[in-house]
Amino acid sequence: MILDNARALGQGDSISSRFIAAHATLDGSFHLACAPSVSVVALDTFRFAPQWPADEGYNPVAEIAGLGQAHLESAADACVVCQLGSGPGAMGELQAWTWSAPPKHFLYATASSRSVYYFALAGDQDRTASLAEMLQSSLCGPFGWVVFARSRALREAGCDGPELITDIAAHVTQVIVPALDGQGAVLWTPA
Repeated sequence: MILDNARALGQGDSISSRFIAAHATLDGSFHLACAPSVSVVALDTFRFAPQWPADEGYNPVAEIAGLGQAHLESAADACVVCQLGSGPGAMGELQAWTWSAPPKHFLYATASSRSVYYFALAGDQDRTASLAEMLQSSLCGPFGWVVFARSRALREAGCDGPELITDIAAHVTQVIVPALDGQGAVLWTPA
């Protein structure tokens, strides 16, 4: 799942493509955030369609938002960054954010693609609600890439896209991707 998401979102130069290039063996620890009703036995054969009823009482976005809030409280340069992919789809989502103010974001354009990254920083007000809104797109669709990282460059925002991408990719502490058709998430902590 981690590699599938990286391939889907890692077109051109991106946080996911840089990070996977540096961690191609996926060494580290993995955790699954999912509802208690998910059958561990069913996970062995899970591919695309859920093999259990959706648990209306469980919200993976709320769980990851809580973890993100704890991460943001851990250090002054902590950040949560969502990579929304490249091209018109990512730009369209940013433009369609009409139900509330769009989250903080930066654009990164290369010769072959233009990507949108949403982010939250340590000290942002009302973090839990804004984190849940920000994470919704990345964790409920088929592909998403969320990182918990530390980035002085993003905090200072005094540099352009390539330096931001380099700094964030070099200081990732955890990667989160959607799983179980939007009913959960895989969390990878690199070794």
